[in-house]
Amino acid sequence: MARRAQASDRQLTLQASQDRSIKTSVLNQKSKFTQIVKVDQNLKSNFINLLNLIKIYKI
Repeated sequence: MARRAQASDRQLTLQASQDRSIKTSVLNQKSKFTQIVKVDQNLKSNFINLLNLIKIYKI
C-alpha cells in the first residue's frame, strides 16, 4: 500500500514537472509570436511611410 502511494506521488510529481515544462514552452512560443506580430506591424508601417514619401517627392 505504501509503495503504491509512493509510486503515485512520484507519478504526480513527474506529471507536475512536465506540466510546468509545457506551460513554460507555451509561454515562450506566445512571446515569440507576439514579437513577430510587432515586427510585422512595424514593417507595414515603414512600408506605408515609404509609399507616402514616394508620393510626396514623386520619386
